[in-house]
Amino acid sequence: MKVLRGSVGFLGMTAAAAAAGSAATSIPFNGWYHCEMNSIDYNMYVHATASSKALHRHVPFLNVAPSLTHTSHGHGRALNSYTNYECGEFQMPMCHEEVCHDVRNKTIDVFVKRKLANPAKVAEIGKEKVLWVMQGGPGDSSTAMEQLMSSLYWEMNETVSIYTMDHRGTGRSNRLVCNAAEAMTSGSAGGLGITADEYPACIQDLLFQMGTHSFLPCPI
Repeated sequence: MKVLRGSVGFLGMTAAAAAAGSAATSIPFNGWYHCEMNSIDYNMYVHATASSKALHRHVPFLNVAPSLTHTSHGHGRALNSYTNYECGEFQMPMCHEEVCHDVRNKTIDVFVKRKLANPAKVAEIGKEKVLWVMQGGPGDSSTAMEQLMSSLYWEMNETVSIYTMDHRGTGRSNRLVCNAAEAMTSGSAGGLGITADEYPACIQDLLFQMGTHSFLPCPI
């Protein structure tokens, strides 16, 4: 998990995230829509299949949110930390010019989620602050950050807007899948995992999707 702190201005997209919906941004944006704090029901077990063996694991961050119901005032703050989240998608280039060249000029949707600071609390301190919480790895979506967002919102007394996002290629940000090669399917040799024999075709599938012949570090 990574925590990025400071004013609005994260890799060229934070400013757009803060101003989305206004003429201040030229990045195509679909949102903000009301959404729930949790994208997934963490009371459910996650069933994943790798090779021929089924793996059953419980999400470890189920109970990280603090209990905030000691008083009626505290309960109100707890409710506020769990509600009124907003979600949206920014349309970003598949290939940034400084990284690679895509003659097709393809774009991908990058998923972002936020919980805005309480306007009254922001007025008290006289300055808007933004905190990004990013899933480490990379390799995972932002679902593991959602409970943490609620906890941080509470701990900072509702004075800071909390943002997270799915890294490109994960979760709801154009997740990398080998559909054409039909790897990562329940009926494939590796099930939802990928076997060594499936890798060559899967990589070729991904390269075609990317319109490039090399995997390079790519910014947002």
